[in-house]
Amino acid sequence: MVLTGKVVLVTGASSGIGEAIAYRFAREGGSVILCARREDLLSENVKKIRGLGGEALFVKADLRVDADVEGLVNFIKEKVGRIDILINNAGVALGGFIDDFSMKSYDDVMNINIRALYNLTKQVIPLMKAQREGIIISISSGSGKRGPPSQSAYAASKAAVIVFSESIAEELKPFNVKVHTICPGMVAVKGHYQNMDREKLVQTQDVADLVIYLSNLPQRVNISEVSIMPYYPINMLNK
Repeated sequence: MVLTGKVVLVTGASSGIGEAIAYRFAREGGSVILCARREDLLSENVKKIRGLGGEALFVKADLRVDADVEGLVNFIKEKVGRIDILINNAGVALGGFIDDFSMKSYDDVMNINIRALYNLTKQVIPLMKAQREGIIISISSGSGKRGPPSQSAYAASKAAVIVFSESIAEELKPFNVKVHTICPGMVAVKGHYQNMDREKLVQTQDVADLVIYLSNLPQRVNISEVSIMPYYPINMLNK
């Protein structure tokens, strides 16, 4: 398989989309490094992957902390020596109308959704440049393309992910490093959309399948950004 033996770093891998992506890469033969803040969930996921015959390890890190980001990348350098695929998935979705939304909440959203993503990508790029190959896939959101009410900070942070990815994609073409952005909408992750028919929403494994598809593209093909949304109209999603 094309992905066999590839070293894949997945952030936000303790649950939800990140967990599904980590499992999917392991099934494809990748060597997966799971990163998040919740050590108990990371450990459990790694055990499950190994139990299924996959190769995985985890690193607990808070990507808002620069020292944790540097420690994560240095650990991978020493332990593995390379990163073939970086999945920027870690994020937080805090909502609220702007007049009620605190600047602390704004800073929390921006720090994890764009600053941490920017910093980790910045730290990984020298490895990929030296390898003369690599893939960076960042999980944005449909809200980053069209901001809905009560999500001004979240939408702004996810829009930043899209244009950030577009910018570095041009910088990295001479080094054979591809950059993709996925914009999911209404994914059935735990705690979200409880008043809807969750079976009709995008599932976490659907996003994971798309990540694998992008990772397997031939070098001649580029998909800079792709959206994945529920097929059904909103009136069919309500219970």
